[in-house]
Amino acid sequence: MLPSPLVLLAAVAARTSTIRLGTAVIAAALEDPMRLAEDAAVVDTLSGGRLELGFGAGSDPAAFARYGRDHGTRHADCTAVVDAVCRELEGDGLVPGAPGLRERMWWATGSPAGVDAAAARGIGVLSGRPDEGAAAGLAGYWTRASGTPRAAACRIVPAGAPAADLPGRWEGDPARPWATHLVVQTQPAAAGFAAHLATLRGIAALACA
Repeated sequence: MLPSPLVLLAAVAARTSTIRLGTAVIAAALEDPMRLAEDAAVVDTLSGGRLELGFGAGSDPAAFARYGRDHGTRHADCTAVVDAVCRELEGDGLVPGAPGLRERMWWATGSPAGVDAAAARGIGVLSGRPDEGAAAGLAGYWTRASGTPRAAACRIVPAGAPAADLPGRWEGDPARPWATHLVVQTQPAAAGFAAHLATLRGIAALACA
Protein backbone atom coordinates (compact mmCIF):
# COMPACT_ATOMS: atom_id res chain seq x y z
CA MET A 1 0.00 0.00 0.00
CA LEU A 2 1.68 3.18 -1.24
CA PRO A 3 0.14 6.58 -0.43
CA SER A 4 1.89 8.53 -3.22
CA PRO A 5 2.74 6.30 -6.18
CA LEU A 6 3.50 9.14 -8.61
CA VAL A 7 6.09 10.58 -6.21
CA LEU A 8 7.81 7.20 -6.08
CA LEU A 9 7.67 6.82 -9.86
CA ALA A 10 9.31 10.22 -10.33
CA ALA A 11 12.26 8.90 -8.31
CA VAL A 12 12.25 5.62 -10.26
CA ALA A 13 12.17 7.56 -13.54
CA ALA A 14 15.39 9.33 -12.61
CA ARG A 15 17.17 6.00 -12.06
CA THR A 16 15.92 4.01 -15.05
CA SER A 17 15.68 4.43 -18.80
CA THR A 18 13.58 1.68 -20.39
CA ILE A 19 11.12 0.03 -17.97
CA ARG A 20 7.48 1.08 -18.00
CA LEU A 21 6.28 2.90 -14.88
CA GLY A 22 2.77 1.92 -13.86
CA THR A 23 0.24 2.71 -11.16
CA ALA A 24 -1.97 -0.25 -10.34
CA VAL A 25 -3.83 1.53 -9.06
CA ILE A 26 -4.49 5.09 -7.92
CA ALA A 27 -7.79 5.35 -6.01
CA ALA A 28 -9.25 7.98 -8.32
CA ALA A 29 -12.30 8.65 -6.15
CA LEU A 30 -9.99 10.16 -3.50
CA GLU A 31 -8.12 12.44 -5.91
CA ASP A 32 -8.46 15.95 -7.28
CA PRO A 33 -8.50 15.36 -11.05
CA MET A 34 -6.51 18.44 -12.08
CA ARG A 35 -3.82 17.77 -9.48
CA LEU A 36 -3.69 14.13 -10.56
CA ALA A 37 -3.45 15.01 -14.26
CA GLU A 38 -0.70 17.55 -13.61
CA ASP A 39 1.36 15.16 -11.48
CA ALA A 40 0.94 12.37 -14.03
CA ALA A 41 1.96 14.65 -16.90
CA VAL A 42 5.11 15.72 -15.05
CA VAL A 43 6.11 12.11 -14.26
CA ASP A 44 5.45 11.12 -17.88
CA THR A 45 7.61 13.99 -19.14
CA LEU A 46 10.44 13.20 -16.71
CA SER A 47 10.40 9.54 -17.74
CA GLY A 48 10.33 10.17 -21.47
CA GLY A 49 6.79 8.89 -21.96
CA ARG A 50 7.03 5.70 -19.88
CA LEU A 51 4.08 6.18 -17.52
CA GLU A 52 1.14 3.74 -17.59
CA LEU A 53 -1.59 5.51 -15.60
CA GLY A 54 -3.89 3.06 -13.81
CA PHE A 55 -7.02 4.05 -11.89
CA GLY A 56 -9.50 2.27 -9.66
CA ALA A 57 -12.46 3.22 -7.50
CA GLY A 58 -10.73 2.26 -4.24
CA SER A 59 -11.81 -0.45 -1.83
CA ASP A 60 -10.79 0.72 1.65
CA PRO A 61 -13.71 2.29 3.61
CA ALA A 62 -11.29 3.60 6.25
CA ALA A 63 -9.39 5.61 3.63
CA PHE A 64 -12.62 7.15 2.37
CA ALA A 65 -13.64 8.07 5.91
CA ARG A 66 -10.27 9.71 6.53
CA TYR A 67 -10.67 11.81 3.39
CA GLY A 68 -14.27 12.66 4.23
CA ARG A 69 -15.54 10.90 1.10
CA ASP A 70 -18.53 8.60 0.65
CA HIS A 71 -17.38 5.04 0.05
CA GLY A 72 -20.82 4.19 -1.32
CA THR A 73 -20.46 6.57 -4.28
CA ARG A 74 -16.89 5.57 -5.14
CA HIS A 75 -17.68 4.11 -8.55
CA ALA A 76 -19.54 7.20 -9.76
CA ASP A 77 -16.85 9.43 -8.24
CA CYS A 78 -14.12 7.42 -9.95
CA THR A 79 -15.84 7.82 -13.32
CA ALA A 80 -16.11 11.59 -12.79
CA VAL A 81 -12.41 11.87 -11.94
CA VAL A 82 -11.36 9.71 -14.90
CA ASP A 83 -13.44 11.85 -17.27
CA ALA A 84 -11.89 15.03 -15.87
CA VAL A 85 -8.35 13.63 -16.20
CA CYS A 86 -9.13 12.64 -19.79
CA ARG A 87 -10.24 16.18 -20.58
CA GLU A 88 -7.07 17.60 -19.06
CA LEU A 89 -4.80 15.24 -20.97
CA GLU A 90 -6.68 15.81 -24.22
CA GLY A 91 -5.73 19.48 -24.10
CA ASP A 92 -9.03 20.92 -22.93
CA GLY A 93 -7.60 21.91 -19.55
CA LEU A 94 -4.49 23.54 -18.16
CA VAL A 95 -2.13 20.55 -18.15
CA PRO A 96 0.90 20.96 -20.44
CA GLY A 97 1.43 18.34 -23.09
CA ALA A 98 2.26 14.75 -22.19
CA PRO A 99 1.99 13.20 -25.67
CA GLY A 100 0.38 9.78 -25.70
CA LEU A 101 -0.44 9.58 -21.98
CA ARG A 102 -4.17 9.69 -22.70
CA GLU A 103 -3.69 6.45 -24.67
CA ARG A 104 -1.80 4.86 -21.76
CA MET A 105 -4.60 5.03 -19.21
CA TRP A 106 -5.96 1.90 -17.50
CA TRP A 107 -9.06 1.20 -15.42
CA ALA A 108 -9.11 -1.55 -12.77
CA THR A 109 -12.62 -2.95 -12.89
CA GLY A 110 -14.45 -6.25 -13.04
CA SER A 111 -18.04 -5.03 -13.18
CA PRO A 112 -19.96 -4.92 -16.49
CA ALA A 113 -20.63 -1.22 -15.97
CA GLY A 114 -16.94 -0.51 -15.34
CA VAL A 115 -15.82 -2.51 -18.37
CA ASP A 116 -18.37 -0.69 -20.54
CA ALA A 117 -17.17 2.67 -19.22
CA ALA A 118 -13.55 1.85 -20.01
CA ALA A 119 -14.45 0.56 -23.48
CA ALA A 120 -16.44 3.67 -24.33
CA ARG A 121 -13.51 5.92 -23.38
CA GLY A 122 -10.79 3.91 -25.10
CA ILE A 123 -9.15 3.07 -21.76
CA GLY A 124 -7.39 -0.22 -21.07
CA VAL A 125 -8.84 -2.63 -18.52
CA LEU A 126 -6.95 -4.11 -15.56
CA SER A 127 -8.60 -7.39 -14.56
CA GLY A 128 -7.63 -9.16 -11.36
CA ARG A 129 -10.08 -12.06 -11.38
CA PRO A 130 -8.91 -15.37 -12.94
CA ASP A 131 -12.39 -16.75 -13.56
CA GLU A 132 -14.82 -17.31 -16.43
CA GLY A 133 -16.92 -14.27 -15.49
CA ALA A 134 -13.95 -11.95 -15.81
CA ALA A 135 -12.98 -13.61 -19.09
CA ALA A 136 -16.49 -13.03 -20.45
CA GLY A 137 -16.25 -9.37 -19.45
CA LEU A 138 -12.95 -8.99 -21.29
CA ALA A 139 -14.40 -10.70 -24.36
CA GLY A 140 -17.22 -8.16 -24.35
CA TYR A 141 -14.73 -5.35 -23.91
CA TRP A 142 -13.01 -6.38 -27.14
CA THR A 143 -16.26 -5.98 -29.07
CA ARG A 144 -17.05 -2.55 -27.63
CA ALA A 145 -13.66 -0.88 -27.14
CA SER A 146 -13.17 2.50 -28.74
CA GLY A 147 -9.76 2.31 -30.40
CA THR A 148 -7.30 -0.54 -29.91
CA PRO A 149 -8.37 -2.89 -27.06
CA ARG A 150 -5.92 -3.16 -24.17
CA ALA A 151 -6.65 -5.74 -21.48
CA ALA A 152 -4.20 -6.61 -18.72
CA ALA A 153 -4.60 -9.69 -16.55
CA CYS A 154 -3.22 -8.89 -13.08
CA ARG A 155 -2.04 -12.02 -11.30
CA ILE A 156 -0.48 -12.59 -7.89
CA VAL A 157 2.60 -14.75 -7.38
CA PRO A 158 3.40 -15.49 -3.72
CA ALA A 159 6.78 -14.13 -2.70
CA GLY A 160 9.31 -16.95 -2.80
CA ALA A 161 7.17 -19.12 -5.09
CA PRO A 162 8.99 -20.72 -8.05
CA ALA A 163 8.65 -18.46 -11.07
CA ALA A 164 8.83 -21.58 -13.21
CA ASP A 165 5.26 -22.37 -12.14
CA LEU A 166 3.94 -19.19 -13.78
CA PRO A 167 3.80 -20.36 -17.44
CA GLY A 168 1.65 -23.35 -16.55
CA ARG A 169 -0.74 -21.24 -14.50
CA TRP A 170 -0.97 -18.66 -17.27
CA GLU A 171 -1.56 -21.29 -19.95
CA GLY A 172 -4.81 -22.33 -18.27
CA ASP A 173 -5.97 -18.86 -17.26
CA PRO A 174 -9.52 -18.14 -18.54
CA ALA A 175 -8.58 -14.52 -19.37
CA ARG A 176 -5.54 -15.45 -21.44
CA PRO A 177 -7.26 -15.32 -24.89
CA TRP A 178 -8.39 -11.75 -24.22
CA ALA A 179 -5.32 -10.33 -22.48
CA THR A 180 -2.85 -8.11 -24.31
CA HIS A 181 -0.71 -7.67 -21.19
CA LEU A 182 0.19 -9.70 -18.10
CA VAL A 183 0.83 -7.81 -14.85
CA VAL A 184 2.50 -9.92 -12.16
CA GLN A 185 2.35 -8.91 -8.51
CA THR A 186 4.49 -10.50 -5.82
CA GLN A 187 2.66 -10.79 -2.49
CA PRO A 188 2.35 -10.42 0.44
CA ALA A 189 3.82 -7.00 1.10
CA ALA A 190 5.01 -8.25 4.50
CA ALA A 191 7.47 -10.66 2.87
CA GLY A 192 11.13 -9.73 3.02
CA PHE A 193 12.91 -7.85 0.26
CA ALA A 194 15.04 -10.86 -0.68
CA ALA A 195 11.94 -13.01 -1.30
CA HIS A 196 10.34 -10.38 -3.55
CA LEU A 197 13.59 -9.82 -5.42
CA ALA A 198 14.07 -13.53 -6.07
CA THR A 199 10.51 -13.82 -7.41
CA LEU A 200 10.87 -10.80 -9.68
CA ARG A 201 14.21 -11.98 -11.02
CA GLY A 202 12.70 -15.36 -11.84
CA ILE A 203 9.80 -13.71 -13.67
CA ALA A 204 12.19 -11.43 -15.57
CA ALA A 205 14.26 -14.44 -16.63
CA LEU A 206 11.12 -16.14 -17.97
CA ALA A 207 10.05 -13.00 -19.84
CA CYS A 208 13.46 -12.77 -21.52
CA ALA A 209 13.64 -16.47 -22.38
